[in-house]
Amino acid sequence: MICNEQHRYNQEFELLPNDQSKFNGRHKCVGCAYDRGYELGLARAQTLSIDYSTLPDSQAGAGRHKSVQAAFAEGYRQGILASYHVS
Repeated sequence: MICNEQHRYNQEFELLPNDQSKFNGRHKCVGCAYDRGYELGLARAQTLSIDYSTLPDSQAGAGRHKSVQAAFAEGYRQGILASYHVS
């Protein structure tokens, strides 16, 4: 499946490191990886993992050739921070 979400064009993803490794989620959607990390952070999950095979493919926008691992980690970090502001 291919991601068609607008998050593919999030300019903040341009700040992620490049990663073309086939072992680290190559050609997977960094926006979807970020969103999964964010959800886990918001829930303050203590165990983290991401199965790259469940992420849709994406070669579009600001996330092209960027690190899925870094996107997931940044999403988790942002989710943790946001969890302190949820009432």
